[in-house]
Amino acid sequence: MNKSAIIQKVLSEFYQRNLDNELKVENNIQLARRKSPEFFKLEKQLRLLNFELAKCDNKIKHKQIEKQIDDIKKQIEIELEKINLTENDIVVKPHCPLCNDLGFKDNVMCNCLRKAINKKLLEISGIKKFEGHTFKDSDENVLNKSKNLKKAYEKSWEFINKFPNSKVKNLVFLGDVGVGKTFLLECIANEFINKDYFVIYTTAFNFSNAVINALTKSDYERETLLSPFIDCDILIIDDLGSEPLMKNLTVNCLFNILNERERKNKTYIISTNLDLEQLNERYGNRVFSRLSNQRTNACFKLNGSDLRINATKNKK
Repeated sequence: MNKSAIIQKVLSEFYQRNLDNELKVENNIQLARRKSPEFFKLEKQLRLLNFELAKCDNKIKHKQIEKQIDDIKKQIEIELEKINLTENDIVVKPHCPLCNDLGFKDNVMCNCLRKAINKKLLEISGIKKFEGHTFKDSDENVLNKSKNLKKAYEKSWEFINKFPNSKVKNLVFLGDVGVGKTFLLECIANEFINKDYFVIYTTAFNFSNAVINALTKSDYERETLLSPFIDCDILIIDDLGSEPLMKNLTVNCLFNILNERERKNKTYIISTNLDLEQLNERYGNRVFSRLSNQRTNACFKLNGSDLRINATKNKK
């Protein structure tokens, strides 16, 4: 599923929600008419008065009609209360008064649609599964203790702000467990999502499971399962090297996805606990050459103490 398909899906959900809302209101009106003959009579009077009001160009008469309309509305409320309904039950009220739930106003995307798209992107990306840190959550004291970590944060921020016109296309972060790679990837992911990019965030373990599952399916199902890894704007794989390895399956699939993304000029961001030599040994020259390509990739070596262990000590 690509971003255009996601937008169409959200718009379809908007349409279905509006349809359901209108149907519910219509059912309530029919119920009120059956249970309250007085409501039916008042409703008819209200329609006639609204029609008369629309034609009226006399100020005095206009105010008189408005007064009659207000009186009838109060009577309708009383009748509805008798049958356990309210005015809200018989009037279609949009969730967003700015665009009337159409998603667009004056051919410009409404904020309600933008929020719904972002929510859908989060659901699909996998980011809902973690806390979703942002650059604002970064601890300057921690960054100042590691020049490499601080540089990685600064360059990542620069990469995001210049994207898609940054000098390099992809980012690779290498470093031991606990030096802040995952935290940084979460910051990057959320920043891109806030800019309306379609992000897929996955651990290497989950990525491997997804690949293995896809490879057991039919050609059509396999393409459907793997296409988000190829078609998303930003693919983020955390902790590459921690997943079970099946060289004839998962490694080939990883290479094909990276290769296809490179062909489509799409970005990937990867973190790993392995160094370059270990990456070459584990995944072979084809994957290694993609990850270490200095023409398209920026590689950052992060070092320092385990931040999670330090955080635990500080709490004590």
